[in-house]
Order: sequence, then structure tokens, then C-alpha cells
Amino acid sequence: SLPITGYALIGANVRRVKAAREESIANYRQAVLTAVKDVETSLAQIHYRAEQAAAQNEALKSSTAAADLIRTQYESGTIGQLDLLVSERTRLQVERQSAQLSAQRLIATVRLIKALGGQW
Repeated sequence: SLPITGYALIGANVRRVKAAREESIANYRQAVLTAVKDVETSLAQIHYRAEQAAAQNEALKSSTAAADLIRTQYESGTIGQLDLLVSERTRLQVERQSAQLSAQRLIATVRLIKALGGQW
């Protein structure tokens, strides 16, 4: 038979192991909650950026059409070079914004892949 101190030591070890187990479970739950939150955030960002991209594509079509019209007017001599340059600058700004939105969508996609456990 074990002395009383042996039983106390075994009891303390059992409590320590149970506490470590509970801590591991809590850490796991927190990791799952964080992963779910990261997935939801990434999906929301992708959806939001897709909506922005659709609107931006319409703006790009409009600015391109306007720039083309102004170029035609410039070539026919009805407007000056400054008007042409302003329309080109506007079109280029819209193109830059479109590229930035595409980059943001790709970043959100990479974050989603990482949140789902993918390697990058």
C-alpha cells in the first residue's frame, strides 16, 4: 500500500493533468473561433471587393468611352489638348483604382485560403 503522501501526489498529478486538458480544450476552441472569424471576415471582404469591382468596371467603361469621344473631338479640332489630357488622366486614375481593387480582392482571397488552413 502507498503512504498517504503517495496518494496526495497522485491526486495532485491527476488534477494537474485535468487542468492541462481543460486548458488545451479552451485553446482549441479559441483557435476554432478565431479561424471561423477570419473566414467570415475574408468572405465579407471578397464579396465587398467584388461589388466595388463591378461598380469600378462601369466607371472604367464610362471613362474610357468619354476619353475616346474626347480624343475624336480633339482629332477633329473641336477641343484643345488640355481637355484631351484631362480626360486621359481621369481614365488612367480609374484604371489605377481598378488595379488596386483587384489587388485587394487577391489579398482577401489569400487571407481566406490561409484562414481555411491552406499554406501560402
